[in-house]
Amino acid sequence: MLPQILGWVGAALVASAALSQVGQSWDDWTDLTRLIVLALALAALAGSGLTVLTLTGGRSALNSSDIRRRIVAVLLALCAPLVAAASYQVLAIADVGQLGERGNAWAVVPAAAGLLAAAVGAWLVRGVMTTLAMASMWAYFGITLLGIFADQPDWVLPVIVAVVGAIWLAAAPGIFPPAALSQALGVAWTTAMLAPVALMQIDTSESTADPQEFAATWTARGLLIGFAATCFVVFARSGAWAWAVGGVIAAAIGALAVAGTALGWITGMLVAGVVLLALSGLLLLLRRRSSPAAATSAPER
Repeated sequence: MLPQILGWVGAALVASAALSQVGQSWDDWTDLTRLIVLALALAALAGSGLTVLTLTGGRSALNSSDIRRRIVAVLLALCAPLVAAASYQVLAIADVGQLGERGNAWAVVPAAAGLLAAAVGAWLVRGVMTTLAMASMWAYFGITLLGIFADQPDWVLPVIVAVVGAIWLAAAPGIFPPAALSQALGVAWTTAMLAPVALMQIDTSESTADPQEFAATWTARGLLIGFAATCFVVFARSGAWAWAVGGVIAAAIGALAVAGTALGWITGMLVAGVVLLALSGLLLLLRRRSSPAAATSAPER
């Protein structure tokens, strides 16, 4: 165990030093120089990972070797953001406009490239690190969509957040292990991205009310409350506690947002507290009904 710890710490220090050196010079480099540096780093990581994978006998052989599997998983997970960054630099050289600008559809290319690289890594090596890489790239893809559709009506953005979260939660837990991690990441994304819009203070007076802001806020609140209800239904059927925790948080935020607008934020906090107390009783009831064996949030080996 000690050699492994020393190895990981040493690798982390080397990587930190390299990143610091690159960060200090990054702004002074041309787009072509940046692309070359990213390509070399990508070749080193992907080459090392694929070499270990090949020498150990392929994907199936890694299941019996935790140390080598973790090494390959880390290397392949790091490749995903490098692929996205390299794709970004290619587009910068091609001069397709500022990729950070609102509505620039070219921004989806780096996000899709990074997502594809993460998917390949997750297919080659199943585990926590490749699942985290896939989730990170999926979140990056979702945020990119928000930027592309930023010029659309404001209510469209909460819908995109909900769709991105729904697709992940519908597919990821059955594909990327451990299932509990995939569930928790999807629930966290959906709740965290909807909450700021749902909690926005909106002016309800006819003279100063912004119709788009009003529609976006109430769309986010409706989606958040609907998501909370979905979480409790899934928890009742599966016993997965990631859904229960997400449902409680989403319901509390939704109750606070709705009651805060209608009754004032102090009363809203009181209502949210009552909702939490009611949900605690509901969860206890559902826990008694659900079978412990059905829980998908149990740690996986």
